[in-house]
Amino acid sequence: MAAFSHHEARKIIIDGSGNHFDPEIVRVFIDCEDEFDVIRAKLADEVPVVTPMK
Repeated sequence: MAAFSHHEARKIIIDGSGNHFDPEIVRVFIDCEDEFDVIRAKLADEVPVVTPMK
């Protein structure tokens, strides 16, 4: 099974707010989203991509 895209994961988290996820944690997640993008871009430059074994 392939990993969810960022967009798909974000939608799952937001849709689950108040049901599967604490609404305050979801709010903080959304508030920090720009920081996640910076970290993701930095790691993409530093960490080689590993292809999963089949």
